[in-house]
Amino acid sequence: INLSEMFTVRNIYLDKAIKFNARYTDAYTNRGFAKYNIEDLQGSYFDFSKALELGPIDADKYFNRGLVKAELGEYVSAIDDYTKAIELDKADANLYNYRGVAFYSISNFDRAIEDYNESIKMDSKDPLKYENRALAKTAKEDLKGALADYDKAIGLESEAPETYNMRGVLKHTMEDYDGAVADYTKAIELDSEDEDALLN
Repeated sequence: INLSEMFTVRNIYLDKAIKFNARYTDAYTNRGFAKYNIEDLQGSYFDFSKALELGPIDADKYFNRGLVKAELGEYVSAIDDYTKAIELDKADANLYNYRGVAFYSISNFDRAIEDYNESIKMDSKDPLKYENRALAKTAKEDLKGALADYDKAIGLESEAPETYNMRGVLKHTMEDYDGAVADYTKAIELDSEDEDALLN
């Protein structure tokens, strides 16, 4: 049985649980995840909204729905849900990171960087957060700042071909062609099927 089939079967059991008790909040939450994993985003959105309606309200429920909204391209509405989640749990670094991604997606790069800064302050060991901030800094033409973030990300995770490739693109933009070639070469060494690195 593959993952899609497993989540489909899980949905069947959760449907029965909800029919038995239409106010079973956890069943809506769990079915929302199952639907999300089989890319039924509208169904997932409905279930996460229903879980919020039934309560109790917590940060995770807002985060779950915000995640689906972002997948649906409803970034402004996703930001609203992430903000509500942050109000309920100000110590969760990932909430700031996800809200930063949503701000980046609507080209609000300053707010994205603010959220990435806050997320990194709480969790400085996650390379993805530095990569996200590097993208926002690149969009604002802070190329040196972006390069420093890619360097930090690679220092934390030295076996990620995508990061070398992105840093290579940045170095190419900065006319550091030797450095760009070195990064593309490293990306290919780590993943010989990395089409982006091969094309670059």
